[in-house]
Amino acid sequence: MQYIAVQESMGPIQDRTIEHLGLTDKAIVRMRKILLGLAKQTKEGEEPPISALHCDYGTIRSAAAVMDRGSDWVGQLFGESLKAHVSAE
Repeated sequence: MQYIAVQESMGPIQDRTIEHLGLTDKAIVRMRKILLGLAKQTKEGEEPPISALHCDYGTIRSAAAVMDRGSDWVGQLFGESLKAHVSAE
């Protein structure tokens, strides 16, 4: 029922051509470009490279902790191997 409420209450599609996005809207612009690119790939018959579609969600675990400000939270919660992976990106 919650999904129906969200989908039906969205209203009409908005005219985005008159929008004035600013510097704080970079994430919106980026996400729209990503979605349009994925839609184009799908239209052209390609399978978009979405790793989440092929992920083994059975291996994902949550983590929670209370830490001091400025602490190395990635290393403490997830280990040094993930910390190295995150810093490489």
